[in-house]
Amino acid sequence: MNSLYTRETLQSIFRQKKPGLAESSYTTYVNSILRIQKHLGQPTEKELEEWLDGMKPTAARNNMTPLMILYGEQRHRRLFDKYNAQAESELDQQRLSPSEMKHWVKKSSVKRMLQRLKEDCAVHGVFKGRSTEAKWRLRQMYVLWSVHFEFPWRNLLNNCRVALKRSEVDDKHNYYCVPEHAFFISDFKTRRVFLRHKYELPLKHRVSPKLAQLLQKHVAGREGEPVFANIRGARLSKNGYSNLLTGATKKYLAKRVGSSLWRHIWLTEWSRNVKTLKQRREAAFRLHQVSLVTQMRYMRPDTLDE
Repeated sequence: MNSLYTRETLQSIFRQKKPGLAESSYTTYVNSILRIQKHLGQPTEKELEEWLDGMKPTAARNNMTPLMILYGEQRHRRLFDKYNAQAESELDQQRLSPSEMKHWVKKSSVKRMLQRLKEDCAVHGVFKGRSTEAKWRLRQMYVLWSVHFEFPWRNLLNNCRVALKRSEVDDKHNYYCVPEHAFFISDFKTRRVFLRHKYELPLKHRVSPKLAQLLQKHVAGREGEPVFANIRGARLSKNGYSNLLTGATKKYLAKRVGSSLWRHIWLTEWSRNVKTLKQRREAAFRLHQVSLVTQMRYMRPDTLDE
């Protein structure tokens, strides 16, 4: 690098070079450049390569992306192509990573966890009000995992809003519309890809009658609040949302299963019975994927013989 940048300067540069990205993307790019500056200062290409060689290929490639934006594609093309090829090859292997191997569970185990959560919620009367942090957390663990069991999404519901009418839903935020018994999703990682493929936003995902009944009970009297909120009614942070998912599985299964791992588990087990291309496309829509190659890469065939 020719110079060191401040956070404010980087924010301005990335917004100028890549307008219209999600705020989280700008933050990720800025943090990546600041991390490189902290460890390497102004590295030569050799110093940068030696540092990136110590990372997983996907992480190395992700660090190269903001560098390519910042300095132009040609300056670091060789390194980007190197780590991109390694990352693509790693994805094609479809093998369990060490972390996945440690925390992998069967879908049936998560189903049993949900039953235990339901029983504990009944014992503690968590749907009678918000008396304590512990009871509220238990309630949200149960509802949140019930949603993710049916819709193995990324962490995209931390700011999902309750809508009492379809007219309250727009194409910029995520909503659960009570009378429609459906989630309307517009703010998600692959939004731009879906738009390029001519999908109209929001995406509508109708829930099962059982889940609709649970959500009805969960959001009753909470107009104007996010579907998942802290005990005071404020939206959850992304970390707070993630901690509900992993906290539940740690407590009931002695594993840490977040949304990413759950997507791998869900798709792997679902693939046992898939018969048609239409089914694959329906699953891709449900998981907010366009590419069936991406869908296949999520699967871990070496777990199916267990």
